[in-house]
Amino acid sequence: MTALRLAFLSFFLAQPCMARDWSPRHDWTGRDVSEVTSLLPTSVWKLGAFQITWDANKAELSIHEATPVDKVMWQSRPGRAFVLAGRGQASITQWRGSFTIHDKSDQMKCRQQSVDSIEVVNESLQIQGMLSGPDCRVAYTVKFEALTAERLQFHIHVADPNVNRVFMNFQSTPDEHFLGFGEQFTHFDLKGRTVPILSTEQGHLRGLQPYSFALNRISRGAAGNWSTTYAALPFTLTTRMRALFLENSEYSSFDLEDTSMAEIRVWSSTLTGQMIAGSTPLDLIESFTEYSGRLPRVPRWFHKGAIIGLMGGGPFIRDIWQRLKAKGTPIAGFWIQDWQGKRQTPFGIRMWWNWEVDDNAYPDWSQLVQDFAAEGINTLGYVNPFLTDAASKPNMKRNLFAEARDRGFLVQKQNGAPYEIDSGGFTGTLVDLTNPEAFDWYKKVIISSLIDAGMKGWMADFGEALPFDAKLHHGDAAAVHNLYPELWARLNREAIREAGLEGDAVAFLRAGSLRSSRHAPLYWLGDQMTTWDEHDGMKSAITGLLSGGLSGLSVNHMDIGGLIALRRSVAGWPVINFARTKELLQRGAELSAFTAAYRNHEGNSPDANHQFYSDDETLTSFARFAKVFALLADYREQLFDEAHRHGYPVARSLFLHYPADPESIKNHYQWLLGPEFLIAPVVDPGQSTRKVYFPKGQWVHVWSGRIYGDEQTGSWSTVPAPLGEPPVFHKHGSVVGETFRKSLLQLP
Repeated sequence: MTALRLAFLSFFLAQPCMARDWSPRHDWTGRDVSEVTSLLPTSVWKLGAFQITWDANKAELSIHEATPVDKVMWQSRPGRAFVLAGRGQASITQWRGSFTIHDKSDQMKCRQQSVDSIEVVNESLQIQGMLSGPDCRVAYTVKFEALTAERLQFHIHVADPNVNRVFMNFQSTPDEHFLGFGEQFTHFDLKGRTVPILSTEQGHLRGLQPYSFALNRISRGAAGNWSTTYAALPFTLTTRMRALFLENSEYSSFDLEDTSMAEIRVWSSTLTGQMIAGSTPLDLIESFTEYSGRLPRVPRWFHKGAIIGLMGGGPFIRDIWQRLKAKGTPIAGFWIQDWQGKRQTPFGIRMWWNWEVDDNAYPDWSQLVQDFAAEGINTLGYVNPFLTDAASKPNMKRNLFAEARDRGFLVQKQNGAPYEIDSGGFTGTLVDLTNPEAFDWYKKVIISSLIDAGMKGWMADFGEALPFDAKLHHGDAAAVHNLYPELWARLNREAIREAGLEGDAVAFLRAGSLRSSRHAPLYWLGDQMTTWDEHDGMKSAITGLLSGGLSGLSVNHMDIGGLIALRRSVAGWPVINFARTKELLQRGAELSAFTAAYRNHEGNSPDANHQFYSDDETLTSFARFAKVFALLADYREQLFDEAHRHGYPVARSLFLHYPADPESIKNHYQWLLGPEFLIAPVVDPGQSTRKVYFPKGQWVHVWSGRIYGDEQTGSWSTVPAPLGEPPVFHKHGSVVGETFRKSLLQLP
């Protein structure tokens, strides 16, 4: 068996394109020769709290915060064009919710820019000129407008119907690092890379070679790559305390490959965004989320304890419930994913996407919900924006797919047929949420199917799969694609509000877009593999947690121990065998106790994965860390309130509180729970110690009381980390921390 597996791996390792990256491709850029010309004199304009300068000697445009004037928010490259345009031709392929993009531009390339006039018009500063090249000559306008004391809007428009690509570039420096961009699962610092802004299936394995390569060869795009993410946001903040974001929903990308510049590309003739002034990372996040929106508050019951994810019918769930009770496990809710019935597919266990209680699986559903409620436990379920034809489903009472199809409520192909998307053993079709009637109809479906069935919450899955070539009731699908997650989030919140459950129910979402956080009270990090690795395992979830937190996805969490177990065989011999181990589950539970939510998932193949109920030892440790999670309820609720009022993340990168410390962006497998706790979980198997970086100050080990750190500078120490005692510390002198540590001593 070993020899065959090695032979299989060797075959793929020997392929010349092994390292191929399936990220979006662009065959032209403003990094090559470009030029700006102008006859205008040096001039300075004040625009609200901002100062804009045209330097005739350098042919350079710069924007400063008015106070202090030496804080540069944005600066063009001397003598180089800062606006470019062209016409692109995209090739887009989709596999399920994964997209492979290649963009060509060989029709027109406008790289030469003239600045012909700069003047104040109706309290905005307008720049006009021409963009030209061997095959183009078009007029452009750039407008700057101060929206608030912290936010300056920029708007670039090219007045030519042939232009469908606009570029803006600006100066950077080798020591400036770019963070954010939504949930980025592989790289925390994006300097040196091109970051696509595309909501998409994350994929599975995502660069873990040779498996990722093999999966992409079998199904192009299925493995994704380092940049694929459910929640890509066109927002970045940098280590120079600069931040900006795009307002465009069209596909865009940020080219950060050149150390001396950055370039933004948008698939449109108009590029609109905002620059943000601020002196700290938290200031920048607060100003950004003033625009993007801040998450609604979750209900107080959510902080009570674990969200227990189970499938398999009432008797099985009741049995596990009794075992949890025997351990004194604090439970906030039972999350029952298969409430609508499940089906077996080659991918594993999947659900029937026809949202009604399955009487075969749960004949006692109402009694189960009542029994939970009698003990202060809430029932949660599962829903997504897809519908699947349920004509062959046993016990089907109402075929939602047929209703939506007959009323024209589904996303369509250009020929008017439902746009069915392969979903791993069956097809599903998205509800067209751009259609107000379909939006209201689906909202009523959620109210009648989930809320009326007694649910106080649900996983609102998917949202990233809208095809670029779909036919919609309103709008161009290519521009709506990145908006669809916001529409899906809004629908779920409105359903909760209209049912009278605002503040008492919660939907947690996977897909995210620029302004979805104004509707989504909670996110989760999607479908990681049941592995430890940094590509698509537990480490990648931590990276996504922290980068998302920098981007306004303030309340977020992960499936404890991951989701995707993957097994593949050749000639009957296993060559890929990923399944959740006992240790991974235990370490995942430890770290999740110090995030926004403590929720398990049995996985796509429950029988392959180790579960919290697989043996008594695991059940005991799972219950214990549910108690640890519950001990932090009051503190965590304060952090949720800060997220709601200011946009601050619950789990925070060290950079947010220690931005001057260069180690703060390097150690992204550590985080701060608010400002008071430092979390450094064990992220590799078989480890009983952990090398921990301590930001400046003294930190108290919550398990032993030992003090680590240095008052004058950051420092490193190797810390004991046996199972059951992950490296967690509180600030020396923290009242919250001391109270928590004393409470820990009372736990059995």
